Amino acid sequence: MTLYDQAIETLRRVAQGGDRKRAIDASFLIASLHDTRGDAANAMGMYIEIANRFPDDARAPEALARLAEWTLKSKRRDKEQDARRTLTDLVARYPRSPWAPRALLMRGAIEERQGAYQRDEILGGSIPSAAVTYREITERYASSDAAAAALNRLARIYTDTKRFELAADAFQTLASRGADDRDEAWFAAGELYDKRLKDAARAAAAYSRIRPSSPHYAEARKRIARE
Repeated sequence: MTLYDQAIETLRRVAQGGDRKRAIDASFLIASLHDTRGDAANAMGMYIEIANRFPDDARAPEALARLAEWTLKSKRRDKEQDARRTLTDLVARYPRSPWAPRALLMRGAIEERQGAYQRDEILGGSIPSAAVTYREITERYASSDAAAAALNRLARIYTDTKRFELAADAFQTLASRGADDRDEAWFAAGELYDKRLKDAARAAAAYSRIRPSSPHYAEARKRIARE
């Protein structure tokens, strides 16, 4: 028996005990040991056990998120669809958990890889499913850490699908959050107003928000002067 096996056996006795907090902590530690060994099947099994045994615990959504991550690493034939369903279930069951926006971000990445499309009742017509997912993050979880990444990805999808006004709005919203990459976002918004929407005033306004420390500053000033 290896040291890993001994540790798992010791933790399993704790996990099967009556102390709820210790049982949950031990269960996650068992899963992490399986993670370390690259044992996808047992790691997934442990996360399923946690989610089913402690569905009302604050860490249950984390278990589902970890399950989705390991599903993607597995050799399952439909691993992306399975992971996507798990993440959707997480958000439906635990909408107020901090894991919900993270789960949506993960789901959006899967949808981008799959190239999935769906009808969008808000915009009309067909749109990448990932855009709908990222928009949900920006609307329901605007203050979450996931919102910045969602705005960036949403803006780029809108640009790729030639929804330039929406893309510029998304970049401006991202820039207004004050993130480290806000200069990049202001420049992207300015380019869309400048080259795609032919709106010189809004392009100049976006370019003017770029800080002198940005590598885009000199080019932005040139474009403002040209306008």
